[in-house]
Amino acid sequence: MKSTLAGFAGCDMQFAHDILAALPHPPIQGHSNKARHMQDQIANIVDKLRAGQARAAVKPARVLARKNPGHPDIAKLYGIALHDSGQSAEAASQLARALRLAPDDEDIKRYLVAALLALGKPAKACAALEKWLAASPGSAELHHLHAGCLLQLSRPEDAIAAADKALSQQPSHVPARALRGLAQFEQHRFAAALEDFRTAFRAESANPQHLLNIGAAQNELHRHDDALSSFRKATELAPGNIEARQNLAAMLARTGQLTAARAEYRAILDQAPDTVAALLGLAEIEDGAAADVIAGLEAAARLHRREAATVALIRNALGRLHLQAGATEPALAAFERANALRARAAPYDPPAAEAQLAAIAAQFPENAPAPPAQKTPDKRPVIVMGLPRSGTTLVERMLAAHPAVQGLGELGAIENAMAAILGGATLTPAQIALAYGRDVPDLPETISAFVDKMPGNYMYMGYLRLAFPHAVFINIDRDPREVAFSMWQVHLQGDMTRYTSRMDWIAHAANLYRRYMALWHSRFPGDILTISYRDLVTDPVGSSQKLALACGLDWVADMAAPDKTKGAVSTASIKQVREPVHDRSLGKWRAHPALMAPLVSALDPALWPELAQEQGRPPL
Repeated sequence: MKSTLAGFAGCDMQFAHDILAALPHPPIQGHSNKARHMQDQIANIVDKLRAGQARAAVKPARVLARKNPGHPDIAKLYGIALHDSGQSAEAASQLARALRLAPDDEDIKRYLVAALLALGKPAKACAALEKWLAASPGSAELHHLHAGCLLQLSRPEDAIAAADKALSQQPSHVPARALRGLAQFEQHRFAAALEDFRTAFRAESANPQHLLNIGAAQNELHRHDDALSSFRKATELAPGNIEARQNLAAMLARTGQLTAARAEYRAILDQAPDTVAALLGLAEIEDGAAADVIAGLEAAARLHRREAATVALIRNALGRLHLQAGATEPALAAFERANALRARAAPYDPPAAEAQLAAIAAQFPENAPAPPAQKTPDKRPVIVMGLPRSGTTLVERMLAAHPAVQGLGELGAIENAMAAILGGATLTPAQIALAYGRDVPDLPETISAFVDKMPGNYMYMGYLRLAFPHAVFINIDRDPREVAFSMWQVHLQGDMTRYTSRMDWIAHAANLYRRYMALWHSRFPGDILTISYRDLVTDPVGSSQKLALACGLDWVADMAAPDKTKGAVSTASIKQVREPVHDRSLGKWRAHPALMAPLVSALDPALWPELAQEQGRPPL
């Protein structure tokens, strides 16, 4: 499973590699010298495969398979050797041949499925499994494999159903249990996923993969201390497991334990110096120039030069490290290269973004009757909106400093419902509220409000307002030039932020943001508190008092010092949120007029009248 924790290595699903531990030396009939010699050759191939020497096993397996074209076990071994040496296409062909010789061999089927998945052909694997299941509907293993393929096809509900069938046949089938947990996780049913992962771990307590899955689910449930403990136990269980150490390091960084996080990242690099995730993690939290990290990232960029997405991340990290060292020109050059790579690999689509705004606006006509009020939730949602890098994290930290408020980071809870709505589905406010609520973890009795600071909520505010009439909506308004300069220096991953790699694209997205906000102000007048980023950083006391008032809270002094707030953060500025509130970023864009020119010229003065007045031109 790819954990949703930013920077985490995750826990990829494996179908085949547990076969080799129990793979027998297939017996050869007869007692002749020829039979004994063949048995020795097979034993040699199996031993190489068990030892992880798949490449060394390929040649002798090929020779033996050609000499014995009708022997199913030899055909299977050759297919396994090809698969484990990364020759997926040849493996799929050979395993299909082996299956014709031994149609009931489930090990061959497992490896064939794994080869097809490695080739990016989950639909073909799924079709084969459905054919096999028609002949063997009682096979728990085939149902398990089917569940895995369905999950690869982004059909988590069907995957859950297939895993249920496997477990009904064999309740102790641990891989099916873990896979059902993965599918539950994909559906954001984190509590159910956690229970499946725990059941799998109880059955296989020596498997660190289950602990990593447990930690990922605990993190999504905002049980960060538990997640940290699970990742730590996984590392203790398997000190050489890079994935476990990366999860632990990233969680330490998120919970503000930066010294310990650096130590873990460096332990990873001592073990595997070219581990990109560890280098990127260090770049996020290192102090000073970190010359060794810069050298490591440069080497990684050369090593992965054909992987545009990876090199873009590396170049962005190099830019930030150069900035920390005071080397502005190398930093800007690195950011330029990173954004150029990303712009080519993941371009922004302005017409599609315009069409989405039009589709949403059409569902909120002027003078439409107000919908019936929904049941007030026990915990009041506080929806914080704004462009990325506008200060949404700062507002969340201010609010979360109040003892009655829980910050939940970037929930993204509305996105599944919005995907259905924009796809043509009709959801009632109650259905939207139910879909959103699946992502909200159980909160302590002492908590009366929670904060969702997903910046893109500004696109969906109307739906959230219908679902939660008593929610508080806070819009963070920041100078788009400051936002753009900050975005340009941070690699924001995901389809919703593709525009951040070009200044003219950022301008288009910023103009759309203002149009969205104009729509919501007109449809729900008085329901949105707009607070400026400048006020947040120059007057944290006054700004936090306004926030408290809007949320119906008594102000507490800790709200003006959010750097002291404990808890994990999920943001592109893990280190910065631990610093006291400051105004050092105000106006930084002014030192780079050539870089900012495409943005400034494309900002619509009718939407940004304050900028038009500053520049001496009237609004259109």
